[in-house]
Amino acid sequence: MEKENPLLPFAFNSSSFNDNLPLDTTPRKRAVRDENVSLAYRTRKSEASRTLNRPTLAFAPSLKRKMGESFNEKDDIKRRETEFDSEPTVLEDSEEDDYKENISYKSILPPSSPPLDHPLVSEFDFNTNTNSRYDLPESPENKHDYNDFPSESQSYSPVKAKQFSSEADFGIDSFNRFKNISNRCPSSTGDRAFEESQVSYVKARDIILASFEDVKTVIDLEGMSLYELPDEIKDMNNLVIFQSDLEPISYQLYLSNNKLRCLPPSLFKFTKLNVLGLRQNKISSLPACINKLVHLTDLNIGSNRLQFLPSQILELPSLQTFRAGPNPFLKVPEDAIPVENIEGNSLRQKKFVSKPRILASNRSLVPSLKTICLNRIAQYDVSYQETKKWKKFTPKLYHSMIIRAIKKGHYHQSCSECSNIVVEAYAEVFEWWDILQNKNVPVRRQLCSGGCLERYQAHNINEIDEIA
Repeated sequence: MEKENPLLPFAFNSSSFNDNLPLDTTPRKRAVRDENVSLAYRTRKSEASRTLNRPTLAFAPSLKRKMGESFNEKDDIKRRETEFDSEPTVLEDSEEDDYKENISYKSILPPSSPPLDHPLVSEFDFNTNTNSRYDLPESPENKHDYNDFPSESQSYSPVKAKQFSSEADFGIDSFNRFKNISNRCPSSTGDRAFEESQVSYVKARDIILASFEDVKTVIDLEGMSLYELPDEIKDMNNLVIFQSDLEPISYQLYLSNNKLRCLPPSLFKFTKLNVLGLRQNKISSLPACINKLVHLTDLNIGSNRLQFLPSQILELPSLQTFRAGPNPFLKVPEDAIPVENIEGNSLRQKKFVSKPRILASNRSLVPSLKTICLNRIAQYDVSYQETKKWKKFTPKLYHSMIIRAIKKGHYHQSCSECSNIVVEAYAEVFEWWDILQNKNVPVRRQLCSGGCLERYQAHNINEIDEIA
């Protein structure tokens, strides 16, 4: 037989094809077959190349078994003796017979499950002891105290709400929009009032957007329990209407009988507004940027919490109807100085002036360095990312002043004699005016320095001698 012939392992001989039996079916010795087998057609292993067989099971496995136990009776012993840092044990031929009794098996692989102090049992095992009880681990301690949130029966507490109010953004949200966080609805409290305010807010926003799409200039948001006016109201200023007749278009916004505590700066970007109804709300102050509503002809601020009005209310050129009462306005004090009207304007007449009240501890004719810094912050258009850096690198002592500066800047609370934003006023003066049909309406003027106070006194020549 030729050794290099690849057909030899298949018992093919070199006889003629004409023979009756071309295949040699005579059995050959095993040593002869293994010697002539090529590597490419190896079908069996020789005695020399046979490796150690794996240990067999000592018992027949059952389909129902206890959870956590292995089929191998020595598996629990191997699991306890496993060392992951050690080298695997090499078995000799002589140790094969004593494997089940004396071997100490170590593997580099981790066990399939961690060792248990007591075996877990399956619910389908008939050997389960139903009287046994396995204690469950205690739940982790809750880090949040949900009892701090007021319930439905409890009244809203501004002190508690302040703990959950987010001052991290200094009133600037993630969309770089200003939010007045001091007078907003109690948020993050989980009470019913907050949920209702969110529903009414979304409904009011839909009404504003629908008015813009349907080209409606009259927006009625009365009696909706609104705590906050949506910022989409400023988009009404971009509404363009083409008409053939010469009848003027009247833009009207009605917010009566709501729960508004303050007005957003976006409202005063709606400069086309002609009629504004704010009756029966909880507004405690009107912002100075109300003078931006130059086309406002009808204003109703009755039944609110106003003690005085900003001096910018006198700068509305088109105001024809003004309803200011009832409100808890400041009464004319006994030491107020009466003023004679020399201008002859019957629509607006100044009746009384109070003595200047100095609020600053250091009296100076020029603004202090603190006033200049706060004025710079108020006039800066800060972004949300910048406020995060301010909070991180600025001492916490100045955070409240930064919030006030950003708020005053968005409401344009400027000095009565100059363009500086008044964050901490140097002095203030109250005046009582007769505005249209309203008598003795208090108006406050804020001044940023002693020099502005002197200029104010110089402009009011009639009161200089009396005030001095």
